[in-house]
Amino acid sequence: MHEYDMHGVPLHDLGVEIDRALCGAMHDASQPIVFIHGIGTGTLRDAVHEELRCHPLVLRFELSFDGGATVVWLHN
Repeated sequence: MHEYDMHGVPLHDLGVEIDRALCGAMHDASQPIVFIHGIGTGTLRDAVHEELRCHPLVLRFELSFDGGATVVWLHN
């Protein structure tokens, strides 16, 4: 499983960082990717989800059990 901590990533750079992570994980698309965004106010989580909703590599995503991360599955 690939994990990426999004804390400290400026919102204006988030799309580039998520795209880089998703493209880098394509060599093993059977493994989910985890984006750690924390719970907080939800601003970072919402921004991550917005990027994932429109990304062509993303099959589906859901919050982790504690809500502090998002698990992503890619198209094979």
